[in-house]
Amino acid sequence: MTLALLKGKMIDADLSTDGTRLDLNSRYELYDRSCYSPLINKTLTLPNITDPNLKTFLYYQLSPNCMRFDACTDVTIKAIGYTKALKAYVELDPCHFILYAGFEKWERQFILISYEWGKEEVLEITPEIKVL
Repeated sequence: MTLALLKGKMIDADLSTDGTRLDLNSRYELYDRSCYSPLINKTLTLPNITDPNLKTFLYYQLSPNCMRFDACTDVTIKAIGYTKALKAYVELDPCHFILYAGFEKWERQFILISYEWGKEEVLEITPEIKVL
């Protein structure tokens, strides 16, 4: 992302644009990984990606209201010189009792009317993809 684009996003998020490029990147990444939940009166923060190899091709973020998680990764097939950015998300709509999940152009809705809130369950999106 260019410096101008980063500063524009930071201004939109009401973040300070003071500091070095590394400071700005760190500040915006923390913003993307954090959200405030008034339901529990806490700020939630996803862990930082500390593995330098993983950090080069994986990025994830929380929505400001904590109801959506997005992930993006670059997948490279060196043998044919092909790289593709893949995106996935999970979003909760607690007002309508719906959980949305998406991967690239595939999207699915799960009705949660009979879900017992607070009880841990595994939702199988496909045999390979499960949401806890």
